[in-house]
Amino acid sequence: MVIYLIATSRRLRTQVNVFIVSLAIADLCFGLSYFPTFFTCEFYLPCDRQLRRIFAAYFAFASLTNACFMTADRYIAVVMPFKYVSFMTSRCVVTMVILSWLFPGVFYFLVAIILQQMTSENTVHTFKILRVFVFQLTPCLSLLLATIQMFYIAHKHSKKMATIATQLQFNHPNSYKKPKDGFDISSAKFIGVVVFVMVLCYTSDSYLDLLSCFSTFQKTTDTEYVICLLYITNSAVNPLAYALFKHDIKKSRHQHQVPFYLLYSGTLPNKAYLFRFSIQTLILR
Repeated sequence: MVIYLIATSRRLRTQVNVFIVSLAIADLCFGLSYFPTFFTCEFYLPCDRQLRRIFAAYFAFASLTNACFMTADRYIAVVMPFKYVSFMTSRCVVTMVILSWLFPGVFYFLVAIILQQMTSENTVHTFKILRVFVFQLTPCLSLLLATIQMFYIAHKHSKKMATIATQLQFNHPNSYKKPKDGFDISSAKFIGVVVFVMVLCYTSDSYLDLLSCFSTFQKTTDTEYVICLLYITNSAVNPLAYALFKHDIKKSRHQHQVPFYLLYSGTLPNKAYLFRFSIQTLILR
């Protein structure tokens, strides 16, 4: 539904919403690559589970790289607002979106497909460690640092604007109208929600991966279900963040009178079903 709202509304076709559409497509592709193949492989047809995981991981990493570029866009808008228009041109936005899909495609997907044919455990082990640091920990740390600085700067700008507004209201009590929440705080809140869930999801998975690499610990089926639920939560929270903190999307949703649950149209029913299935599996085990 988020993709539909942006695609059908001219007012929503902004540069930042290009990143949102790309991120939403990555989340949707993760859901489509995981849920149908999950049930097909488990209950109906034999298939290569490792290949299914590679596809799902590629879309998960594409979601993370899209979030990184979107955060970079908001970071420039908040930290360097006067340089934003000249720096973030349409060509720059398109290039960033292409790179967000190309980078994990080349450096994870293709390499993982090639290594799947190899039997060298040391090579696979090394690639697993590099994958954790390059595609999980480093982006999460960058997102976290950028978001903290954005919140700090947005809060500082908000205090300055509040001081100016108070002074203007004192000088012109009858004619002055207090403005709504500033653009900076809105951008910081929107990015903050997305980044918090992403960092929680990817750092938890990274910790377990590194633990299995450097110790005798091995992921159980129950552990993999829990990690899976974290990734599902990550992809499900993004539409929620758009609806609650992105003013233009929230306004468009109200104008179109879109029910809140339809923001997850096409993916949430599958996610809810998998959630119940996973919980039942964990209980029965």
